[in-house]
Amino acid sequence: MDTVSLKIENHIATVTLNRGKVNAMNHQMIQELNTCFVELAQNNDVRGAILTGHPGIFSAGLDVVELYSYDREKINQFFLDFSILIKNMLSFYKPLISAINGHCPAGGCVLAICTDFRIMAEGDYTIGLNELPVGIVVPDPIYQIYSSWIGPSKAYQYIMEGRLLSVEDAKNVNLIQATTSTENVMNSSLEQVQKYIQFGPAFIESKKNIRAAILKSFDLSFDEVFGRTIQTWWSEPSRKKLEFVIQQLMKRSK
Repeated sequence: MDTVSLKIENHIATVTLNRGKVNAMNHQMIQELNTCFVELAQNNDVRGAILTGHPGIFSAGLDVVELYSYDREKINQFFLDFSILIKNMLSFYKPLISAINGHCPAGGCVLAICTDFRIMAEGDYTIGLNELPVGIVVPDPIYQIYSSWIGPSKAYQYIMEGRLLSVEDAKNVNLIQATTSTENVMNSSLEQVQKYIQFGPAFIESKKNIRAAILKSFDLSFDEVFGRTIQTWWSEPSRKKLEFVIQQLMKRSK
């Protein structure tokens, strides 16, 4: 895999996002993450997993620069595969921990909230769903996952404001469950996944029960779940917002 690194040691898999400086997610990365989680779910030697990114940035979210160039067929396939990834992560019933070692906005936050426990590095980092100011509609299943962690009212408010939270604020609302130094994020995540593994089948079966309601939101057709997201993606106001964001990103990269 080119955009994801995988290491399995002592029955625990470490999945590291590994695409460029900011781990922006393009179609290839989504496809490789899908393959990764399907294979790990089927691997009986793997008892738990940790998802992490680069020091300083877990993931900047979707690669809007590349996605902006996709035609309608390509963007439809991207969001279809993205929805499959979310479902695959939610139905990965083995313990799954996020070792968030830096900024975690937008799509990065989506990946993180699909895990069982989030440990974030202390520092001037942010996390949250800030899609709306960029012109991207948050589909209902993602709202359901977000609200399952921080509550419906806060999820509604934060999504509608595109709010990014500091590490401290994220912990206060249970978006993340623990903080530690950057150097200790992986060790703490390893301890947490080992703790969950010790619960054995009871953990897995309880997770199936808890995730059942959220997974039902995927029972609707893809058009019903992601239709508004794709429709708005092609609207003139959203295209202009995306163009502005891309211009700003290009200036920063110079």
